[in-house]
Amino acid sequence: MKKYVLTERGKFTFAILLIVLFLILPSLLLAVWALTTNTSNELNQNGKDVASSEAVEEDTPDLSEDALDGEDDDPAPVKPPLTDSITFDLDAGVMVFLYSPETQTTLDENTFARIGEILTSPKNTSTAKIVVEIPQLDDDNMLKLTTAVTDAFAEHGVSINDIIFLVYESDPDALTFKISITFQ
Repeated sequence: MKKYVLTERGKFTFAILLIVLFLILPSLLLAVWALTTNTSNELNQNGKDVASSEAVEEDTPDLSEDALDGEDDDPAPVKPPLTDSITFDLDAGVMVFLYSPETQTTLDENTFARIGEILTSPKNTSTAKIVVEIPQLDDDNMLKLTTAVTDAFAEHGVSINDIIFLVYESDPDALTFKISITFQ
């Protein structure tokens, strides 16, 4: 019978394996769990329902970052709450919401729900196209935004063929943008 002796190199390798198994792996698992928990909690907290009686005036209000920031001469820009900034008129078939490509890759739950509601508008006929006005952004952020919008409509059974994107010139320093949905 052969006797095996653990060399210094073997002891070192064994110690490294123990460190990985008992310290690093559980730490990574806890970090991933904490991140996913925070994300789902934020979605639940941001999913506040806006009263369905909210309506858009004849002239859609300016929801750009400058209008929401007010006239403060504060050097730090104030980020508007995105979930409470939806204007909506079911009869006119108009919905306006804010989107921030720096912090969003999908639409929040409230906006997603409102898209489902706007699809029940009398303006959404069998021949109507959905017109989505979006800002001119760099390629990466434009992809994020169009994917978020098309994914939200797809979840409500709308084909990408029924969506028309119109691009408007935006403020190059803006972080939050107005997105408008109407029917044509």
